[in-house]
Amino acid sequence: MQACRTAQGFMKSQQLQNCLNTTGSIILNQEGHIHSLTQKAEQLLKQYFHDFEHFSHSLPDRLKQWVRYQRSILSGQTGALEPLVPLKVEKGNTLLNIRLATNPAQDQYVLLLSEQKRPRFTPQLLETLGLTPREAEVLFWIMEGKTNAEIASLLHLSISTVRKHLEHIYLKLEVQTRAAAVVAAFKGLGLLSLDWCAAPSKE
Repeated sequence: MQACRTAQGFMKSQQLQNCLNTTGSIILNQEGHIHSLTQKAEQLLKQYFHDFEHFSHSLPDRLKQWVRYQRSILSGQTGALEPLVPLKVEKGNTLLNIRLATNPAQDQYVLLLSEQKRPRFTPQLLETLGLTPREAEVLFWIMEGKTNAEIASLLHLSISTVRKHLEHIYLKLEVQTRAAAVVAAFKGLGLLSLDWCAAPSKE
């Protein structure tokens, strides 16, 4: 019986390790420095961040700033209510998704990295979320990182009109912030995976 449990435990640990190696994971200490990382994570960091140096145990500058901000949200320092949003880094026709997870038991943070083909968004695609053509255009440009002023210029609208469309988008997607609207759009289109290397069941 003990041998059977040991074998099952080994299989689960192997499955988890295989998942982490495939996805890419980085364990950070409390200072935000790299404690350890998988080969896949190292490969992805080298591919997407030109300033990454493995032997320095330091994250690339852009990733370091993002982690610092995410940790401030987790600790409540920003007073923000918006959910944690993955960092997305584009290169060619591929997209690197980076998520931050916590491990309170060991006082560590874990970054999960995965690569995918860059989704081709269009305003017409966003209309399937129940938005009007104009609301879909506004959300499209929000997802491209444009400000209200930039969107107003691109769509030849006033900033107040853009804000009004944004209010309607929030209402329809049942969110309260731009970041949450982006997350809701990804979820609604089935492009946001939530099964990131789920831990083995305790049962």
